[in-house]
Formats: sequence, structure tokens, C-alpha cells
Amino acid sequence: MPNRILDQLLVALTILFDACFIGTSVLLAYWIRFESGWLQMVVIHKGEPPPLAYYFQLIPLMTFIWILTLRGVGLYRIREDVALETVLNILKASIIALIATLSAVFFLYHQHEYSRWVMILSCAMSLAFLFLSRLAIQRLKAAIQRHGIGVSRIAVVGFNATTQQLVGAMQRKTYNGYRPVGVILGEQPPSHPIPFSVLGEFMDIRNLVQKHQINEVFITSP
Repeated sequence: MPNRILDQLLVALTILFDACFIGTSVLLAYWIRFESGWLQMVVIHKGEPPPLAYYFQLIPLMTFIWILTLRGVGLYRIREDVALETVLNILKASIIALIATLSAVFFLYHQHEYSRWVMILSCAMSLAFLFLSRLAIQRLKAAIQRHGIGVSRIAVVGFNATTQQLVGAMQRKTYNGYRPVGVILGEQPPSHPIPFSVLGEFMDIRNLVQKHQINEVFITSP
């Protein structure tokens, strides 16, 4: 299984996780606000709490807005590590999703009463859940690739300083998910020994790709 196919499967799994976490966040926020009693000293609510059924109606809309926003800020690209940039992008997505959800509720469900605290709490919890899910997906990908699954077999066309840097980085696992198989020589053979496996020459590249089951070809030859 090539690396890109594994990434596509993990993106689908990430979307599924996101949908589950967003729905869970709404229900958990409702429980914290109206059932737990934790906010009684902070929030004053007059009358009966809005029915839970209102929030079940809200979950599909909120999930759609979140997933669309997460896609827009690039959070459905599987990364090799979950860095500060990921946290900032999730924070940006949560703010956009909160504003978009409140706007949509005003136009679509204006006859219902929703708690702003539930909205804010659900967005805050979604932020944490979405970060943890991406961390889990990244760890899952690393574990799968350690067993040789989802690793693309790579051939490099040409041999020069760029080739040595690229293959060296792959061998040091700087590029996770790529396994260099060897080098395909270009039109001008190198004048000094090659420290990597030579698969053949460029004129025979189609047969070499099939023979060595190459998933991707990197070209470093000018």
C-alpha cells in the first residue's frame, strides 16, 4: 500500500473522528451547562433549560460547518508531526466555526432558544478533542509504517548532489513513508562510484518501475 493511499484512509478516519467528537462536545457541553451544576454560581439562567432535542437538531449543522472549516484551513492533510501550527489552525477553525454556527442558527433555527455557553463550551472541547485526534492519527500512521504498511517505494532518476541529499534524508527517516529502492541513471552516467543501488538506465524506466514495484519516481536529473 503506497503512502498516499494510507493518507487517504487516515483522512477518512480523521473526518469520522471529527464528526463523533463534535457531536459529543455539544452533548457534553449541554450536560455541563444545565445538568452538572458546575456553572450555577457563574451563569444565571431564567426559566427552564432549552430541550436537549434542539441540540440534536444542531449537531448535523455544526458538524458540517466544522468539517468544512477544518478542510478550509488545511487540517485534512496528514502531517508527519503535530506541531504548534496545527494547534493554531485548530484554534482559527474553532473561532470561524463558532461564528458561522451562531449565524446559521440565527437564520435556520431562530424559533429555538440556544445557550451561548453551550456553544462556547462545545467549541472549546472540540478544539481539544480535534487536537488529540490528530495526535492519535499521527501516532497510528507511524505505528503502521513501522510494519512496512503505507510506505511508498521510491526510485530516483539521476545522480548528483541533490540525489545524495534526497536519498540520505529518506534513509534517515526524515521523509517518513518513503523507502528509497535505488537510483535510475540519467542520460549522462556519473564519473564516480554511486553509494546507492543502481536499478538501471532511464531509457528502460517503464520496465524498471514494474520490476521493482516502484510507487513513486523522484527526478533529480536536469
